[in-house]
Amino acid sequence: LIGAVATNLSSPGMRAMIAEEFQRQLRAAFEEQSRKAQDIAGQEHDLKEKLARLQKQEENTVDAISEYGGSSALYAKLDSLKSQITGIEALLATAGTEPEGMPAPEVIQEIPGPEAVKLGRGNCGRSHACSPGDP
Repeated sequence: LIGAVATNLSSPGMRAMIAEEFQRQLRAAFEEQSRKAQDIAGQEHDLKEKLARLQKQEENTVDAISEYGGSSALYAKLDSLKSQITGIEALLATAGTEPEGMPAPEVIQEIPGPEAVKLGRGNCGRSHACSPGDP
């Protein structure tokens, strides 16, 4: 069975079909990432304002803990604020960024090349996928 799969995967027609499907899925992922980046860029002003408010709340919470001592409620609030700030900072980092160009179909076809993984009985004698460096 593994030998048949290896034979099918090494045929040029099958490799071309796999590469074509991979490229279709990759293109869809690129388009989705681009759309999300544009959506975030459109909300950048609002996100920056919210970030400033959250950072001020974080500062006030730290001041309260410093001045009056911590409580589980204050520490929970601080954790929540930090999490929200991190999320907004991550969104802002993606605003206006476009994904890099798609690899050429020839490059995609070479990614799962026969040199990358040997299927079936590997050089080590066991039945599994061997990497080129396996004994």
